[in-house]
Amino acid sequence: MRVWTVLMLVVFSGELSAMDLSSSLEDFNHMPPWNQTIHSDDPDLTSRFTGKKFICTKVEDHTPQENEMAARAFDEFMTYSLIGEKDENFWSEIAHRQLRVKLLEAAVKAGSWRGDYVDALWSSKFERKPEVLAELSERVRHLAATVPMAMYRYGKSLWPYQNSDMYYLMDAAIDRGSPHAMTYVSGNILVRSNELRPLAKAMLECAASQGHTEAYDGLGTLADMEGRRLDAYRLWAKGVNEGCEKCIAKMEMIKLARANTPAKLEAKRQLLEKLQLADPSSAEKYREELQYLNFQDIQMQIPELEQLKKFYSDNFLYQVTELPESRLRPSGDLIFYPSDAELLLLLQVEAGLVGER
Repeated sequence: MRVWTVLMLVVFSGELSAMDLSSSLEDFNHMPPWNQTIHSDDPDLTSRFTGKKFICTKVEDHTPQENEMAARAFDEFMTYSLIGEKDENFWSEIAHRQLRVKLLEAAVKAGSWRGDYVDALWSSKFERKPEVLAELSERVRHLAATVPMAMYRYGKSLWPYQNSDMYYLMDAAIDRGSPHAMTYVSGNILVRSNELRPLAKAMLECAASQGHTEAYDGLGTLADMEGRRLDAYRLWAKGVNEGCEKCIAKMEMIKLARANTPAKLEAKRQLLEKLQLADPSSAEKYREELQYLNFQDIQMQIPELEQLKKFYSDNFLYQVTELPESRLRPSGDLIFYPSDAELLLLLQVEAGLVGER
């Protein structure tokens, strides 16, 4: 039987000043760093990026400009699609599909590279014939010669069988300012190469500066590795609200705080005390109640995060294409930010100072 350490935090009783709270939180930005890589070294990764001279440049400066007619045609497709994504039947109804196809074909005919890119990826999503898939892949490869976004997507499609070629294309996309490529490569670096970590940090910061929200997952992981646990959670929280789906899993740890409030810990302590004093006839009842409370903690979901998770997963066009303009932004009622008091309790639970993990 576990014994819980119950520390009735003055944070929740209102006796801790804002200054003391801030100071207590800041202590968790001075934790021991951890430097071991999780996975084995990736020779293709290290050979390609060791010694790389990285310069932060914007992808828009390296992306072909569409002519006015092509841009207008694609924008019509995008506007229709983003409005339609709010309708749960948008992607399944024939009438919607027919109009989408018509608008996308018009964009491709007008010379929109974005239209060609979306059409190739979209078709690949539902195609099964190998010869057609090869043709669609060739279209993306052709676009990759001039479009950083396509260069990144085609490179990613080569994993895990052609890693050397993949990193070659990712490197080229990074030189052309692709925040997607910067984030993708940095994620691999963080778990595979301590020596390349400064490069990963520079690329993640560059990607975030261009509004690529997925970079916050890596920036949070990097902060954690450097012993800045508080900064890590704040970066992940920022990412959660701006579109970083991977950040949601990191912020789900907030359930440790919600499962270890003084009131919940006291309830468990009382049940444990009753269980220890109970006769055999009533002990099973208290044991089941305690097990139920523990089960609730394990299965706990954070409603705010579940809503955001669904919102992002329903943004189907972005899931398929990763085009920034296809990303839907959450409304104000979906924003999730843990309070400083909740963050402090979470960090204390993780450090073994309060409750149980």
